[in-house]
Amino acid sequence: IYLELHIKFLLAIIVFLMSQFQLSFLPEPTAAPELTTAPEPIPEPSTAPEPTAASEPTAAPESTAASEPTAAPESTAASEPTAAPEPTAASEPTAASEPTAAPEPTAASEPTAGPEPIPEPSTTPKQPDATERTAAPEPLS
Repeated sequence: IYLELHIKFLLAIIVFLMSQFQLSFLPEPTAAPELTTAPEPIPEPSTAPEPTAASEPTAAPESTAASEPTAAPESTAASEPTAAPEPTAASEPTAASEPTAAPEPTAASEPTAGPEPIPEPSTTPKQPDATERTAAPEPLS
């Protein structure tokens, strides 16, 4: 009896931790800058609206299929946090906008989403600054 309770308790902890990892992992692919790039393609399709319209419906089922396997683990985790379906709904429109932006020249605008990680490298230069400060007292002494 105790073993069953311990096993259930450990499984509950594992499921909870996995759900927390998935919830923290999902907002990264749902990055808002991709939605920011979506308004940029709007002026571009005015020059060639037909190919853009053809690429959107084709990409939509693929992105939906890609989001469905992601939704399957979330549905398991959805029993604990109710917020799990919301990020899934947010990721679907984002996924639909990604394939639209990829075939077009807006791929150059997708690296614009890259500046978000730039603050992380900015922390790396701070560490050498600390090293330089450490190095400065050494010549003084």
